[in-house]
Amino acid sequence: MEKHKRVIFTVVIFLFLSSAVFAQHFQPVWGDQNPQNWMNFVFSSVNIDGSTIEAGDEIAVFDTDASTGEEICVGSYVLTSSTPPFSFSSGENDGNGGFTVGDSIIYRLWDSSASKEIPLIDRSYTTTSDSVFTVDGTAVLNFVAGYSANTWTGTTDNNWNDASNWNTGLLTLAGADVIIPSSGVSHYPTLTTSEECNNLTIQSDASGDGSILGDEFLTVNGNAIVFRYITGGKWHDISAVLVGQTVNCLYFGGTPDVWLRVYNEPDNSRTYITDTNTPMPSGAGFEVWVEAGYSIFTIYTGQLQTSDVVLSTTSTPALYYTTGSPQSDYGYNLIGNPFASPLDLDNGTWNPTDVSTSFWIWDPAGSGTYLDYNTATKTGTLPGGIVPVGQGFFIQANGPTPSITIPMDARVHSAQGYYKNAGAGDDTPVHISLQSVAGEGNDEMNIAFLDGATEGFDTYDTRKMFAFEGDAPQVYSIMAGEDFGINGLPVIPAEGTEVKVGYKAGLDGGQTIIANLEFLPETTVLLEDLVTGDIQDLVENPVYEFDASTGDDPGRFILHFNQTLTGAGENPGETGIHVYAYDNALYIRSEGELAIEKKEIMVYDMSGRKVLQTTVYPSALNRIPVKIQGYFVVKIKCAATVSTTRVYIQ
Repeated sequence: MEKHKRVIFTVVIFLFLSSAVFAQHFQPVWGDQNPQNWMNFVFSSVNIDGSTIEAGDEIAVFDTDASTGEEICVGSYVLTSSTPPFSFSSGENDGNGGFTVGDSIIYRLWDSSASKEIPLIDRSYTTTSDSVFTVDGTAVLNFVAGYSANTWTGTTDNNWNDASNWNTGLLTLAGADVIIPSSGVSHYPTLTTSEECNNLTIQSDASGDGSILGDEFLTVNGNAIVFRYITGGKWHDISAVLVGQTVNCLYFGGTPDVWLRVYNEPDNSRTYITDTNTPMPSGAGFEVWVEAGYSIFTIYTGQLQTSDVVLSTTSTPALYYTTGSPQSDYGYNLIGNPFASPLDLDNGTWNPTDVSTSFWIWDPAGSGTYLDYNTATKTGTLPGGIVPVGQGFFIQANGPTPSITIPMDARVHSAQGYYKNAGAGDDTPVHISLQSVAGEGNDEMNIAFLDGATEGFDTYDTRKMFAFEGDAPQVYSIMAGEDFGINGLPVIPAEGTEVKVGYKAGLDGGQTIIANLEFLPETTVLLEDLVTGDIQDLVENPVYEFDASTGDDPGRFILHFNQTLTGAGENPGETGIHVYAYDNALYIRSEGELAIEKKEIMVYDMSGRKVLQTTVYPSALNRIPVKIQGYFVVKIKCAATVSTTRVYIQ
C-alpha cells in the first residue's frame, strides 16, 4: 500500500467495543485499567487516496492535559483487517486517566508499514454529532489525514476558509502542515477568524515571495518557516521575518561565504558581524553579501510577528540621531519589514516623530542604486510604495527623539519579487520623472509641483541617497545647495521656473536621459546642457543622448519649465501651436502639418503697441531672440489659421 498520501475517514461514534490483535503503537493513559463512562468510536470507512488502509494500522484519540498542555492518548484501535467498520472505545478520567468532558478531540493514525504517525488534518461533524468529548455521546464525522501538507492555491480568492483555495479541496485544521508558495498564485491567503495549523511554510524564489495577512488570527502549533531567496555577488538589505532570530540563519559553513554587516548612523559607517549568535530583532535592518556564483535561501524558523513594531531611541533596535554638518548627511537608520507580507508605505499608522516622510531601498538587481519614496509627495522611484517581505529599508531621523511604528495595518499582498511598479492613482501629483541610463545601470529622479510645497527643503522633498558601489549613473536635482531624488516645488508660476540637475556618470562614454512627462500636462520642458550649449525640448523629444566621463563636473544640466500657452483663434485649443518664453527668447512649437509651414510672428505689448514682427521658416521648433520683458500678446499667422496668446517674457 502506498503510504505517502492522504487518509479519509468517515466516523460514526456510538456505544461499541472492539479489541486489537496486532502490536499496539499508541498507549492509552489508563493502561490496563477499565475506564468508566464510555465514548465509543466506529469508523465506517477509511482509505488513502482511494486505497484502503492495512491491518496493523492504528487509529487513536487524544485529549490535552490541562496542567501540562501535553497531548495524552485516551483510546486507540489496531486494525485487524482492511475492511470497515473499525471500532474502539475511550473513557472519562476517573482518577486513572481518560478524557475530560468538553475537551476537543484530537485524532491520529499510525501507519505500521511506514512506521509514521499521521495527523488528521480535516474533519466535518454532522449537525447531530458531538464535536467534543462527551459521555455516551454520538457523532458522525468525516476525516482527512496525510503525510503531505495542504498547499495554498488561491484559485478563488484570498479567503483562508474557502476550501477551493487549497490543493486538497479541504479546509486546514490544527494537525496540518501548510505551504504558501512563492509564485503561480493569483491570490494570497487572508485570515479574519481564529484558525490553527501545524507547521506554516512561506516560500520564496527568484520571482517573488509568498505572503499571508491576518496571521494574528493563526495559531501555529509547530513552527512558522519563512524562506527568502538571495542572489550572490551583490549587497542586499534584509530583515528577519520571524521573532527571535539570530544571524546563524545566514551561516552556511563557508559554502558559500556570507558577509553580514550593520549600518551605523553616527558616522555613516558599516560594521561586520562575526558572531553567529548575534540577534536579529524585529524591525532591524542588515546588509548581506553572498559569495558570487551562489544563490541561497535564508530560512527563518520560529513564530510570526503579529503585533506592531515600535522603534525609538530606547527600543531594540534603537533609532539614532546625530547632529553634524551638513545635517543632511546624518540621521539615516537601516530598519526592516518584520512581517510575512509586504508593507504599503502609504497605508497604516506609522506615527513618525522626528522622522522624515522619505524612505530608501537598495536595489542591487535592478537599477544598481537606491530607490526612493516620499509619502507626502506620493512620488518616487518606488511608485507603489511597497516594501517586500524581509526587506531592509532606510529612514531619516530629523530630530533628537525619533520614533516610528512599523504597523500591521500597512500590510498588503503583493506578488512582485522585490519591487512594484504600480500605476499612478488619482492622487498622483503633477510631476516629471527623469531617468538616466548607461551600461546596465540606471537611476531616476522626480520633480513634483504641489500646492503647499516650497523651494526650500520641506516634507515634500527626499534627499538623494547615492549608490555606495557599482557603476550606475546618478541623476538628481539641486536646490538650495542640497541634492534631491524627489524635489517637491510650488506649482509652476506664469513666468516659469528652472531646476538645476546634477549628473554623475558611472562609466565613461555614451549616456542617455529619458523624460517621462505623462503626469506633467500643458507644460513645456527644456533641457539645457551647459557643456555642449544644446537646449532640447523634452516634450518634442524626451530622449537626450550625450557623452560624459566619471570625473566630470556633475552640475551639467538645467531644466526649464513653462506653462504651455496654446494659441486661440478660429479653432481654440486645436491649432497645434504652442508658445513659451525662456532666457530672452520666444519658442514656437508646431505640431503636424503646421511644422512644415512658414509663419508670421507679431508681438504686442499690453497697450496694443507692436514691438516685434518677424517671419519664421518651417520647423517643429522655432526660437526668436527678444530684448523685451513682461507680459505680451503673440499673434501667429499661418496659411489657414491665426492664433493669439499671451506669454510672459523674462
